[in-house]
Amino acid sequence: MSAETLKSISLAISLFTASHIDDIYSPVRSHNQLPTSSQIARMQAPSYSLELLQYSICVCDIDSFEETFVLLKNASLLNEMLHFTQPDTTSKPLEQDHLRWRIYNRWFRGDACALPSSEAMRLATRFAIAEHKGLVNPESRSDLIASKRFVSFLVENDANLLSLQVLLSMQMLPEDATSVVQAQVQKLISTVFQSQDIDNHFALGLMLTLEQVDAFNSFKRQISRENVAKDFNRFQQLALIGSDAARAWQQIAFLHQCAELEGNARWWHYLNLLGIECDHKAFQSERRDLAHIRRLVPALIVKSNYDFYTVLEFTRHYQIDDNYPSLSYVEALLLKKNASPDDLEYQDKIAGVLEDIHEQHLVALLLKSIPKISGTDYNRLIFVFRVLLENTSYPEKSEVERRIEVLYILKAHTANQARKAATVDEIQDVDNSLGAAVPDQVSFHELIAKPRKLLTQILNQENFGVLFDLAEPLRLQTDELQMLLLKNMVQRYLRPGASGHGNESASIDASPQFEVFHEVLSRLTETENKVTAGEWLAENFPFGEEKLKALEFALASASTDAVEASEQKEEESAEKQTFTGIEAQARLTTKILRLQLELILQKTMIEERSLREPAASVRKKDDILQLVTQPKELFFELYRRYSLLAYEHNSERFHQVANDIAALLRVESNTLRRELVNEWLVKDAVFRISNNESDECIFEPLEGETLQRNDEDFIKRLIYVSVRYVQESPSSIEELFEALIRFAKEVKPRAGVTFRAKLRALRVALRLSQVYQPTVISILRTKYQLKRPDGFIMELFNYARHCSHMIVFEERRVPYDITTLLKTDKDSLVRSLLRQYSVRTPWVLRCASRLLLDFGVESADLWEAVLSNMMQLKMIRSLASVLGPLSTRSFVRSLEDGNKIWEYVLLRPLLRLKHFHSTQFRELDGGLSDFIPSGLTPIDAPSKSQAKEHEKLCFGGFPVEQVRDVLENTVALLQKCPFLDQMDVTAFVIHLRDLRSLAEEDEKAEPILESLDFYSFAVRCAMVIPKPLTRFEALQRIIQAGAYMAVLRELLDTSCFLNREADETGDDDEKEFAEQFRLVQTIFEEAIKRGGYRDILQTPFEQGFVEFVAATGNIDRLLAA
Repeated sequence: MSAETLKSISLAISLFTASHIDDIYSPVRSHNQLPTSSQIARMQAPSYSLELLQYSICVCDIDSFEETFVLLKNASLLNEMLHFTQPDTTSKPLEQDHLRWRIYNRWFRGDACALPSSEAMRLATRFAIAEHKGLVNPESRSDLIASKRFVSFLVENDANLLSLQVLLSMQMLPEDATSVVQAQVQKLISTVFQSQDIDNHFALGLMLTLEQVDAFNSFKRQISRENVAKDFNRFQQLALIGSDAARAWQQIAFLHQCAELEGNARWWHYLNLLGIECDHKAFQSERRDLAHIRRLVPALIVKSNYDFYTVLEFTRHYQIDDNYPSLSYVEALLLKKNASPDDLEYQDKIAGVLEDIHEQHLVALLLKSIPKISGTDYNRLIFVFRVLLENTSYPEKSEVERRIEVLYILKAHTANQARKAATVDEIQDVDNSLGAAVPDQVSFHELIAKPRKLLTQILNQENFGVLFDLAEPLRLQTDELQMLLLKNMVQRYLRPGASGHGNESASIDASPQFEVFHEVLSRLTETENKVTAGEWLAENFPFGEEKLKALEFALASASTDAVEASEQKEEESAEKQTFTGIEAQARLTTKILRLQLELILQKTMIEERSLREPAASVRKKDDILQLVTQPKELFFELYRRYSLLAYEHNSERFHQVANDIAALLRVESNTLRRELVNEWLVKDAVFRISNNESDECIFEPLEGETLQRNDEDFIKRLIYVSVRYVQESPSSIEELFEALIRFAKEVKPRAGVTFRAKLRALRVALRLSQVYQPTVISILRTKYQLKRPDGFIMELFNYARHCSHMIVFEERRVPYDITTLLKTDKDSLVRSLLRQYSVRTPWVLRCASRLLLDFGVESADLWEAVLSNMMQLKMIRSLASVLGPLSTRSFVRSLEDGNKIWEYVLLRPLLRLKHFHSTQFRELDGGLSDFIPSGLTPIDAPSKSQAKEHEKLCFGGFPVEQVRDVLENTVALLQKCPFLDQMDVTAFVIHLRDLRSLAEEDEKAEPILESLDFYSFAVRCAMVIPKPLTRFEALQRIIQAGAYMAVLRELLDTSCFLNREADETGDDDEKEFAEQFRLVQTIFEEAIKRGGYRDILQTPFEQGFVEFVAATGNIDRLLAA
């Protein structure tokens, strides 16, 4: 087929396409409808036309070549346009396969534009036709409308490269198109510069196409953009492009700038890849900071995996002396992190650069690096010291050699430990998954800095043979090393928690024997060291016999040396005498004596639980032991501290302990007991009580009560000591009894002999008359010639009772003597006392009430005066102590306002507690107006003594122990109250229930309710309600509140419900039994309701409860419980 034919066919295809543009490139089809084969063939018409023209130009003649070439160029442009307009589905499979294997497609964004198919192909076709017409008819070349429209369309759609191709393919380029070409070139170069991958050659060509000023500005703008993004690889490419352009333009200054930028960008990119941050401004020549660049070298060495030549290239690029990278390289290798001790490759690397380092700098580097190297990397440290010794002229070579010797010993120690660990693993057949045991390595730095401290931690009997060689290089004495071994053994055996070797201490005997340490002690050469070590070992031994052995070893060593030292006493210093001479023996003897004493006390505490002290007293045990040099005072202190505990628990063991201690201290125990009796009779027996008394608080003990309790403690101690004194010396009872009676009946004033002291003597004498009754009766009959000894004993009792009142008269300066008190009628005495002193004085009223009680005076007017004044003065605690015994007297019912007094005393504690739990202060006059006389003030706040109890568990501002005691006394007083029929007993139950509700709101509710069982108090109050129905309803409410067990326990304690004999009961008993039966039934119902089966099953009501449950059909739940 001829060229003309091919050209004609191509023209026919192009004309057909031009006439059917809209049909071919703008078909109407749905979004998911694919084009048919014929439609695809029409769309690919430019490709077919291009192929025909390619064949035609190959066979055409010279005359038609120009026309064919223009047609081929236009067909190629149309085909190019087709690629920017047709969808991917029209791509040929073969072309797609070829595209897969191309290295690059296009390196700029110009090929990413998408043009409207119909319009683009229409304009492109018209442009091609116009160009062909211009060739055929030269007169039509001036018609540039099609070209301008096509170029404008491409420019508007950012098809920069296509627009340039169109402009440059035109047969005639208009003058005004030059500016368009320049503008499109600038856009294109900006596009190329901003492409993901820069086409260097294309960018360089575009720069050279532009004017230098425009090209330089485009380059500068792109550099600014890249400076923001910090993409140093693109920086480097741009610098290379700029360098090539500068050479073409022959711009030397610009060339130098680009060359510097290329070098900096290269290293910035390298540092950025390694993750090394740097200040980029410090690299610029006009403000280069070499110090900053030098600081990057160590990090570059490490990050580059110790690539010395790369580092050297970097430093040489910035003209840094080769000495610096070499030093940094050596330092990095020496201080390499996580380096294996067995990896010795660093030594060859360092040896290769040593010649490049100045000796002065090398010495400084090595000395600086030594403390930074791991103390357990012995090979690295030895290498450093070897370099320092062999490659430098370091002056202190002896110190270097000494440290090398220490390192070789540590290597031997580690190898020895590893062998032992491997042996242990083989013997124990350790699981391979656990690995071999890694021995603890010793830090060289710690050993050199604090050899004694570290050796104390690592020395033991197994490694001592290896580490003993450290004595000479560490400049330690052999005895000192032995002492360190001893210290380590103490840490291991006696204080495993302090040694830090938890696994090791787990298998050690908790009570090691002294013989474990004896071998080390015996190897000591100096006697002073033996004494010091033995004494120190005793301090570290746990309390026991082994501690005593250590002290005895030290004493034996000091005693042996004392014989030798006596011959050279003039030549020895006072300090040596302190450790090995007479003073040392005295000191050690005292310590041994103190330890023996402590052993006796500890054994006593273990055997006698009753003598165990509270924690606060245990802390004062050393006070007793410090008196070991004062035997008499120590014996007295023992009895002062423990005699009361021993008496209260009836322990005779303490006397034997005291005898053993006295024998140890070489004193006579019974003689000292007699002296103690004399001391305790007058100890704290003189008091001057102030007349300015504060208001009483029901929850606070009175001053008189405190003194009385103190006297009782002394009397118990005296009885305990006196009885033992007589037991050990039976013949002394006559002397002691006579002395006590004489002391008690002494009339002449003597210092310290007060009626308190006399009462103590009488109480002790009376106790002796009970314990040794036959002996005392015999003494009274023979010594005192008494025919009726019992009468004499009764006189002593009566005398003691009067002495208790004389204590008040004596301390209050009342001018009565014992003779007057014995003879005077007590009714008259009280009246005289009330007339002599103001009836508004609390102590007078207390004294009068006690006299009336003790001597049975039943004058109603006296009692009314005393009780009414006590109530007016709010002597609530004193009233409570009086009303209890007074409730049993028959005349009480005749007292005027007796019921108000009793009700006042009973209600005051409950209201007092409720008051201080209320959120707002309110006056209680309204609530008490029915039974409190006018003029009384509201209940007082807690006193300062209660404020000091803040650390204890408190309720209502008072310790719960005091609150519980007061509530117990209040309930007991209510049970004995002679005016129950005139009181609203239900109010007491309500108050107690309210107190429990207040306690539940407290932040410490659980411990308070555990200590104060308000329901138990309420139940006991409810049980004394006179009316049966009211009593049952009150108890029922308590049961329904959940306190059914409190009611059940009270029933078990007070009723005869479980042991009732039907034939012995009367009508009242029948009613009581019926009431109790109803209560028990109510309790059972509430227990079932609340699921409290186990509570009832643990009581004597178990059988009845089971029957009740079975009858109510809840047997399954019972069995589940």
